[in-house]
Amino acid sequence: MTEILALRPDLVVSTLYMERMGGIGLMNALRAAGTECKFVILTDSWSTEAMRDFLHSGGFDFLRKPLNLKQIEAVFENMNDKQEAGELL
Repeated sequence: MTEILALRPDLVVSTLYMERMGGIGLMNALRAAGTECKFVILTDSWSTEAMRDFLHSGGFDFLRKPLNLKQIEAVFENMNDKQEAGELL
């Protein structure tokens, strides 16, 4: 998390389940530290409740494993469209 705070990226892609802190916990901790980056979760298992929690907590999008190029392009296109429409800071 320290590295992310130092880099201040526009986008963070994280896996949903990690040992010390899950992806949603990481996103919430970064938000609490003042980071305004967009957050995308990468997962191979996803519950409706986890998706709802992630999106309601300010998550931008999610990617399902195994990844393919079209999924990644769609996330970036969605982000670009929202930014051009003024929906993203």
